[in-house]
Amino acid sequence: MTAVPGLYETALGDAWAELSSAHQAFHTYAEDCTYTGVAEITRGTGPVAALAAAVFGFPRTGEDVSVTLEKSRQGTEETWSRSFGGRPMRSVCYPSGRPSHSRERLWPCVFEMELQVQNQAMHLHVRRGWMFGVPLPRFLLPKVDAREFIEDHRFNFDIAIRAPLTSGLLVHYRGWLRPDD
Repeated sequence: MTAVPGLYETALGDAWAELSSAHQAFHTYAEDCTYTGVAEITRGTGPVAALAAAVFGFPRTGEDVSVTLEKSRQGTEETWSRSFGGRPMRSVCYPSGRPSHSRERLWPCVFEMELQVQNQAMHLHVRRGWMFGVPLPRFLLPKVDAREFIEDHRFNFDIAIRAPLTSGLLVHYRGWLRPDD
């Protein structure tokens, strides 16, 4: 099978060419693929962080945590099944219909993210959201600072998610992945 244009290539349009070929390869695949790596995770404290972790499956705090990512595609949807030290976290990514945007469903929410490419890195920022299909006002959206980039020939991620209203840390995970062959 040959790789076909995927969700992020389609969403980014001309900005796709600004990503390195290694970064493009991460998002272009024809069949299911698996990546493994390591992450450092800091989870927020307090009841809001605990509730968010329970609902969304955020990983526990740890250093040198083993990470597995299994990606599969069906039509225009991509399912990302992550495991941080054995703790699963699954989401489905799909087109939003708006240029430079995608959506990610993490039960019970859907978040629409703006995709920006700067210095060969992709940045993702939450711009809209829905809970159980009901639109969330902007002030109730989580603050997400997410960046993907290639470093040392590895796919790297750095994702910090903060609570709406208080900006208290919910979870921050960063690390790297390599494809399993």
